Amino acid sequence: MRISWARCGLAAGLFLSAIAWADPITPALSFGGNFSSDDQILTIPFILGAPGMVTLNTVSFASGGFEPVLSLFEGTGAQSLIGQDTIGGTAPGGCGGRGIDAGSGYCLDAFLQQSLNAGTYLLALTESDNIANGPGFLDGFSQQGQGNFTGPEFTGSAGSFLLFDGTQRSSAYLVNLTGDNLSSPTPEPFSAGLIAVGFAAVGLIRRKRKSSPENLS
Repeated sequence: MRISWARCGLAAGLFLSAIAWADPITPALSFGGNFSSDDQILTIPFILGAPGMVTLNTVSFASGGFEPVLSLFEGTGAQSLIGQDTIGGTAPGGCGGRGIDAGSGYCLDAFLQQSLNAGTYLLALTESDNIANGPGFLDGFSQQGQGNFTGPEFTGSAGSFLLFDGTQRSSAYLVNLTGDNLSSPTPEPFSAGLIAVGFAAVGLIRRKRKSSPENLS
């Protein structure tokens, strides 16, 4: 029996198309790097083109990184806080989608899974105990401006990127965003000082508006 290369190519193409149709690949965005201090805040803006389920998670704690916190805000208007994972999970039963760190035995990566409307959103990555104050992004974070706070907080001496039990972690992070119709520009790491300046400027503008003549009449 003679089989032409054209027929082989057609059969292979149909086979691969069938696989792709049966198991579509969900788009994913990944952002990795290192924090320079415990109180750093990484903001990741993203756009969801259509309503759908979005999974936002880190996979860095399981590889030796610091304990992360993810806070999700609306990207426009009041930038309200709409989701936050601050405590991770407890191994083995409460890990869910989180990996277990072999060194500590903990599964403290952050994991958020939410059904969202189409629109613009802002995801913030911080280190554990640097929690969003809420109800909006401009209300700041609990440890901003405190520099390397984990050493004094957990051991009573200088240090950075320490776990609550005093063990040393690395400054590495890796954040994944998964879902259909996702797009995002490159995220920007902001120091707590720069964000504090931004918050102060917004507050000053609001006070000036309240005290302006047209608002007092």
